Amino acid sequence: MNHTIPMAVNNINRLVVASPDNKQGKNLIVKLVAGHEIKSADVEPILFCNSRPQACQSSHSHYNFKHLDDNKRYTLQVKIAAQLTITVFSEQQLSDLTDPQKITALNIGVNGGPQLLSHTITAHGHIELTLLTEPPSFGVFFDGTGNNRINDNIDLEDDKEPTNITKLYELYPRGELYGDSYYVEGIGTEAYKSDSILDLAIASSFDERVLEALKELQEFIDQQDYIFMQLVTVDVFGFSRGATAARAFVNQIYNITVNNPNYWGNAKPMIRFLGPFDTVSSIGGDGDDNHNEFYASDNLPYRVNIDISTHSAGVVYHPVAYDEYRDNFPLHTLQDASGNTPSNIIEVALPGAHADVGGGYSTQQTHINFPRQHLVGRRNNPGQHAALQALKAQLEQEYAWPGINIEFKAKAAKLNQGTIRRAPNAQGQMRRVRDNEVITPYQPFWRRSIDNSLPHYALHKMHQIAKDNGVPFYPLSELDTKRHKNGKKLYPYELSKSLKSSVEHAIMQGPVSVSWDTLREHYIHHSHKYTGFVNGLANGKEEKALHTTGNGVREVFYNDPANAAINIKPFTKYQLRGKTVWLAS
Repeated sequence: MNHTIPMAVNNINRLVVASPDNKQGKNLIVKLVAGHEIKSADVEPILFCNSRPQACQSSHSHYNFKHLDDNKRYTLQVKIAAQLTITVFSEQQLSDLTDPQKITALNIGVNGGPQLLSHTITAHGHIELTLLTEPPSFGVFFDGTGNNRINDNIDLEDDKEPTNITKLYELYPRGELYGDSYYVEGIGTEAYKSDSILDLAIASSFDERVLEALKELQEFIDQQDYIFMQLVTVDVFGFSRGATAARAFVNQIYNITVNNPNYWGNAKPMIRFLGPFDTVSSIGGDGDDNHNEFYASDNLPYRVNIDISTHSAGVVYHPVAYDEYRDNFPLHTLQDASGNTPSNIIEVALPGAHADVGGGYSTQQTHINFPRQHLVGRRNNPGQHAALQALKAQLEQEYAWPGINIEFKAKAAKLNQGTIRRAPNAQGQMRRVRDNEVITPYQPFWRRSIDNSLPHYALHKMHQIAKDNGVPFYPLSELDTKRHKNGKKLYPYELSKSLKSSVEHAIMQGPVSVSWDTLREHYIHHSHKYTGFVNGLANGKEEKALHTTGNGVREVFYNDPANAAINIKPFTKYQLRGKTVWLAS
């Protein structure tokens, strides 16, 4: 959108008609406003005339360059962390710096670094520039299918815990003048309402949720009345279909910036960090590589595109679930078909199923049911126990998993009506079952008590890598302060040193190792199901993938960096004594 720069008094510019003492000359006053990462003390303004530094009086975050000549040209630079020098403006005649329109035309901060907040002419005719030490930050958090930060905390005893997306959202600045964030509810959910079965299945609201985030970003830029601001830094996170939405959101931003730049107003978004957890698309519910079903994409300005290139974000971190096997949960990797990723894109396979990476499992005990079995004879017949033990050993080998312990629940004995052709006898030997012969059905099941803290490792890594790249997260320890009125933690985070060490050892040693099997036994959920029509459709095991992940079962779709939306202004990271600065390459 276009902003008109008024010449009269307003809250951004103040032009006061007054003349300084010509003998004394004008002053240039630079005021610094601290950002989240770069503080005022990290920035030192330096003014040059004819390559000579000008005298300066400083107090806290105010720098006063005195007795300047209207007819001379000046260059203003800032030094960040005493290492990186950024030019704010170059060779500008001092008299031109009194004109708001000429100040606007300088595009201060267009390539990153300090941003111009306000331009004022004081009552004594001096020039005052207020600089924000870094671009404002805006975080977007797309939750996973069926996950909702409000609903998941209404019943603290149900089978859900808030995901890593919700927890990261709670740690990002919110409602601040130069930092804000927006949470997008998981597909199929709406706060305080029951889940939509249709939306859970086919993701019909996918486009609406991406569009919602685009509008929120636009409003953040617009409502700040950033007349002089040139850049807003954006951090994007998502889980599951929310990770697909996060990747699509990034490409929508770049398409809009190229084709409709006025959409954002004066300040343009720059994607600093992209953090998808285990990207799964399954738009349409079919687990394929088509993301543009009409009902899930028609509201978006551009086609859904989840391909990511080296220029899509400053840094991308993508933790994926090695122990996921479900048909409807194919991985949309960030590797290309040759298994390569650019240096700024990190993809790592972590121990665990889908939600062991993205979060959402509660501490409740889980039951895994296996296909019903039948034994010849009645439950109390001699030899029935031995036959069950033989069947137990057979099933535990067939469905092998560390720590598996199958139990049986006997059903009422019945006469075979021709439905069962073969079954074990009392000696455990398979034989033909005659019609009207007595058989006993058994339901095999595995009762598991799983520690649900494994997702906290992926949370820890995402938080750590994002922080290392300038994302303004508060410490993870802040989650402990957010509690229900009964004192129970709303956003649990418990990553013991032993679990952290176990995960890192498992990653080093690989999936076929004692370390990984120990995690499978005590921490990794068994997400695929073997029984029930609905469960089979939603959570059945993949059986016919064209390309698979490292576990040999899960289907994988590859990234095509050449297809990603074009970012016309890539940025480069500068690491300065623990501070991170992003500048246009």
